[in-house]
Amino acid sequence: MEQAEDEKLKTFFYKLIDYFCIPRDSKTASYLWNIMMAVSTHADLFVQDNFPVVYDYWGDKEHDNSAEIHCAWLFAMVLSEILPEQRQQLYKAAYNYCSKGKDEPMYGWEFQSDPNVLRQMASVLYAVTRVPEVIPALRDELESKEIKYKDKIDELFLDLKDFMPSAPGPYISSYSNRYEKPADAKNTEKIDKKIHEYISQYYNLDTKDAEKRQATIQAIADKEHKAPHLFGKERTVYGAANGYMTFQPVFGKHNLGITIPENGAIAALVNAVGMPCSNNRKSLLNPNYGRRRPGQGEYDPSANTISEQRARVNYAIEEGDGHTTGYYNQNGDYVSSDGTHIGDYGTYFQSQLYANSYPSGHSAYIWGVALILMEVMPDKAAEIMKAANQFAINRTIARYHWTSDTIMGRVIGSTFIPVLHATSNLNLEKLLNKAKEEYEKLRKGIPAEPEHEETINTSLAYSIGGYGSCHVDAGEKYKCHCCNKECNKDRHPSITVNQRVNFTIEGAGVTTMEGATSGIWEANTPYYLTCPKVEEGEEKIATITMRNSNGVRVLKYKLSRQGTHDDGPEE
Repeated sequence: MEQAEDEKLKTFFYKLIDYFCIPRDSKTASYLWNIMMAVSTHADLFVQDNFPVVYDYWGDKEHDNSAEIHCAWLFAMVLSEILPEQRQQLYKAAYNYCSKGKDEPMYGWEFQSDPNVLRQMASVLYAVTRVPEVIPALRDELESKEIKYKDKIDELFLDLKDFMPSAPGPYISSYSNRYEKPADAKNTEKIDKKIHEYISQYYNLDTKDAEKRQATIQAIADKEHKAPHLFGKERTVYGAANGYMTFQPVFGKHNLGITIPENGAIAALVNAVGMPCSNNRKSLLNPNYGRRRPGQGEYDPSANTISEQRARVNYAIEEGDGHTTGYYNQNGDYVSSDGTHIGDYGTYFQSQLYANSYPSGHSAYIWGVALILMEVMPDKAAEIMKAANQFAINRTIARYHWTSDTIMGRVIGSTFIPVLHATSNLNLEKLLNKAKEEYEKLRKGIPAEPEHEETINTSLAYSIGGYGSCHVDAGEKYKCHCCNKECNKDRHPSITVNQRVNFTIEGAGVTTMEGATSGIWEANTPYYLTCPKVEEGEEKIATITMRNSNGVRVLKYKLSRQGTHDDGPEE
């Protein structure tokens, strides 16, 4: 019996590697065999709990070729790293192997038979079983090599429309016949709308269900998907319409059980891979597909084409949470960060929201990030997978995407990580090794060191003004600047920076005027701070940390009881 099972497994394996034209007696075949045999040891990851949804869309259809679809995608990912010059052919072959390819229904499958779940799980197994040390030898064996890009990384992108389905509806009417529609487009649209109706009914800021209200807050906060939102500590900020709100970092202590620095080696790795994984979707992201976003009507340059529901949700959070440069007000008008009202929606919708819902770039981004994080911390694979899937689902809770947009986005996110590993320009293995070192320190409770600190220290300019405060860079001697006799004692201290930064304030009870201790400061805009009362002879120190893609800068903000002097600053 056991021998018969072994022969059946070998037959299954040989059929696959023959399909991908890999010699049976090669080292590459042995590597693929070992990975396939390791699948069973990670069966605990393949559970529905790691794929959270707000509406259970799985059905009862069982796929006859589940194992084939799963292993074909796994092998395509592995081989795309070994044979990157053949990545287009490999993924196309895998997508069509034992499936209907572009015509495969999106919905109705049993969870463990769902082709897109199978592809996601294959990508997880690629990440947790990858052995980078053996790849160079396998490339030599198959006469392959690393790839480089001369100018832009988009030279490496896949032509996804060659093998993945185009957008289902709802379509803008004038665009609906320009591209072929998926065979299952009507059913996909029907279920997408059903999920959207459910979300619109239950996930709102004014719901009495505190859990769903917080989920709605988190969902729209997750529009921000760079390192300061993915990592670090939770943030409590003030929103004008809703009081204090708490945002959990996507891969923070709440989800992973550890606090990853926003500016360390892990964050640097994520910054290197995230956007390429998102932008890889561009060949499938074509406005000419004409797929409307939820709540979007026909294009009318003189009308507010956003639905009342979506405008209300976006307005209620985005006005005051520090996650965006603009917001929709209660009248549905878009307001920029400097207070300029844009009454005409035409240009905005055409460039930002018009007919480009499919697929979700945020979902592609987060799944690529999740895979690289699983390589850094494979022991956290289940937690990372669950958090990333929730982030993707939050795009539907926030009314930015249909659920099928996020499903396909995650599959797309899996395709580019092997290509990035095979790209010598990025020096990804060095970044990966530094990230692994940082993770080991975090596990042992050793503080991580910031990455790229010098860059921002030479490029970020700031000024702090106002009564009752002084400032220095961390590590310098304190310089206490006193006011003169004519100072306005009712003026609040303010800070102005020349770059957009994420900020955190710790210590001494210092907050923004709105009571926030973290958020975003835009460039060349004064932000006013509130400080507690300081008694005669007392000093208090607050730490202000400012970060952006250039790095980090730390200031010490010193509060002391002010005298009135005419003789300038005191040392």
